Amino acid sequence: MQTVGRSCDGMRDQFDPRLAIERAILELAQVQHWVISLEQLLECGLSPAAVGRRVRQGRLHRIHAGVFAVGRPTLTLEGRWMAAILAGGNGALLSEATAVACYDLSTFPGSSVHITIPRRGGHGRDGIVFHRPRVLHEADIAEHDGFPVTSVARTLLDICATRRAHDVQRCYERAEKLRLLDMNALHEILERCRGHSGIGQLRRLAAYDPTLAAHTRSELEMLFLDICRRAELPMPSVNVVVEGFEVDAYWASAKLVVELDGYAFHSERAQFERDRLKIARLKIAGIDVVPFTHAQVAREPVWVERTVRKLLEDRQAARVE
Repeated sequence: MQTVGRSCDGMRDQFDPRLAIERAILELAQVQHWVISLEQLLECGLSPAAVGRRVRQGRLHRIHAGVFAVGRPTLTLEGRWMAAILAGGNGALLSEATAVACYDLSTFPGSSVHITIPRRGGHGRDGIVFHRPRVLHEADIAEHDGFPVTSVARTLLDICATRRAHDVQRCYERAEKLRLLDMNALHEILERCRGHSGIGQLRRLAAYDPTLAAHTRSELEMLFLDICRRAELPMPSVNVVVEGFEVDAYWASAKLVVELDGYAFHSERAQFERDRLKIARLKIAGIDVVPFTHAQVAREPVWVERTVRKLLEDRQAARVE
């Protein structure tokens, strides 16, 4: 349920009005990450003069026009989000980069809070970027962790218009990993928002199945899968057990394993010994093991692609013979 505009009715104590007002303010502020709007303060029973008195006393701290922090001026990230929602008024939603952070899809640089509001609502505020879409469908409105927020599909559409394709792809893959990705909703918004500037990139994204990438454990593994996909190579299984050892990428038909060595690879002696044992056991089983470093995958993707292609072709030819 959206927090903006929440009423304090039913919170008042008929025996001690002052205590009831205090309790109502604290209970509401607690669920709103210690921020509250002027409208809510008045609903709780304070007069405008009492609000001003509390500001002078340091019990309320102005964050935005008509929005206050309760008790202390410093806010958590979630408190800043809620303050921006309250500043936007009824119908305000976290959106764009802030919605991405709310869903834990990624973290984009920048300190401003992005808020989508009804087209004619809201005014400029320090630290808030207001977005006023021409149309905001009911399906574009969601709630996550207690925050009103644009739906995952709408969030992906919006960032497709402003962010690099690689960054949006990672958000898309992360949404699949967190089981937040609804492909029906994605296809519905593709039909409904054809004039949106992000629609072309979102359509290309929707044609890509993120299931395999969702099973990866590192950015290095995702980069390697990007190379395979762009080169139209057969896609490997990732993080699977082969001959009793977990491997990073495996083509069962070619009996080929690729191990991706990150920065911390072989940092411990015991790990070094296990890796050597793994390679030996796999070779005994007739499986080739090829390591690629982070630098090779990130900086020499064409060479990595050609190497994998040649190895796959050679292994497949050997099996035919």
